[in-house]
Amino acid sequence: YLQKIAQTRITLQSSAMSRKPIAVQAASPIAEGGRRRLQFLSSFMSTVGGSGADVARVVGKTRACVSNWFRADDTRLSYCYDYISSKGYCLEVSMEGMETVYEDDGVSIIIEKRTPASGERECVRLAFLKEAMARTGITKRAVADKLGVEYNTVRNWFIVDDVYVSYIFGIADIFGFRVCFRIRPQD
Repeated sequence: YLQKIAQTRITLQSSAMSRKPIAVQAASPIAEGGRRRLQFLSSFMSTVGGSGADVARVVGKTRACVSNWFRADDTRLSYCYDYISSKGYCLEVSMEGMETVYEDDGVSIIIEKRTPASGERECVRLAFLKEAMARTGITKRAVADKLGVEYNTVRNWFIVDDVYVSYIFGIADIFGFRVCFRIRPQD
């Protein structure tokens, strides 16, 4: 019985050694619209020579957890910010198409709504999302209804200043935004 367990372990170890890391080998699921949501993080890791182990060390997770992010093509935005800033870079996220456009007889009218003053705690990571919603008049309730989540879930994103990347792309798809990730060296 013990010999059989030992043979099974050797077989598993040798097959595991012959495979490439999961984050590289496994094809990431494609988000709606044919794009990979974590492509920006994967490209950044390739550029700076980072690995899943590096990411895991920085964010305090296991390598298996990080591999699962790439398999599921989703993680918290804060983890991306933390890893990218640990390498001396800044992550800036924006949503393009944040204005109301009317076209009539060849004339385009673009109306940008002002961001209302708010007494809420200042969002740093989700400032782009808060701005996009304010400029287009989209409420947290509307986001919750369209995504099929509770209002308190959306409200909580802004309280903790964090959200899963998949929700960012979901909001962009529903409301017609384009998500842009810009990674630049820190000043």
